[in-house]
Formats: sequence, C-alpha cells, structure tokens
Amino acid sequence: MFAGIDILKTQNFERVNLNTKFSWEEVESMKNGPEEHLVRLIEQDLGEDYNIIVFCDTQKTCDHISSVLFDKDIPNLPYYAGMESMLRFETLHQMYNGKCRVIVGTNLLRGIDTLNVGHVIQYNFARSPEDFIHR
Repeated sequence: MFAGIDILKTQNFERVNLNTKFSWEEVESMKNGPEEHLVRLIEQDLGEDYNIIVFCDTQKTCDHISSVLFDKDIPNLPYYAGMESMLRFETLHQMYNGKCRVIVGTNLLRGIDTLNVGHVIQYNFARSPEDFIHR
C-alpha cells in the first residue's frame, strides 16, 4: 500500500491504445474453414519484419494450430502453461532473437513483454474484455 492510499485508479488501465488497428473476420462459414484462413493471413505477413502472435483458448487448440502451421511450412512455437518453464523461456528467446516469428499461445502469453509484434490474431476470441485488451 501507498501511504494513506487504499485504492489506486487510472483512466487508462483497461483501455485499448488508440493507435491500435483492428479488423474482424467471421471465418466459421468460410468454404475452407478457419485454419486455412489463418494460414493465409500468416503467409501474407511472413515477408514482413515483425512477429505474429496467435491466441488460442486451450493447450489442445494451441497444439492443433501449431501442427496446422507446421504442415503448411510455417515455423512456429507454442506457449502455454502445460509446457516446462524452460521451454516457454526458449520460445520467447527464439522470438526475441528473430529465429521464430510466429508464437501460438494461450492467455498465459498475454502481458509478456513481447517485441516487434505486428499482428495479434485471436483464433479463439477472448472471453472477457480484459483478456481482449491484454492480448
């Protein structure tokens, strides 16, 4: 606690940066399905000089999406609580060093100090406004 302060408030804590650009795409009804659309989105960005984070709700979904991307020759690494902490550390290390530019993770990844992220893709949409903002 700060001296004599019981509650600390800020107007900007749960707000989205005004410079953040969003786009929404409903992919459930698309002919080739959400996985193929995700692959196309990522392939469009592979020539760019930034990292991509794909958020999923569960470890199982992360593993599935990671496999789909590998099958399409898109290098990526997972990041979720079920991994050993050294593997999670290595995933971030690979991203920071530019060796792996696509990370597929759960909400455990939100709030991690990530560098040079150009796109955040919510494969599974956030379940709360706080999750959405912090992703």
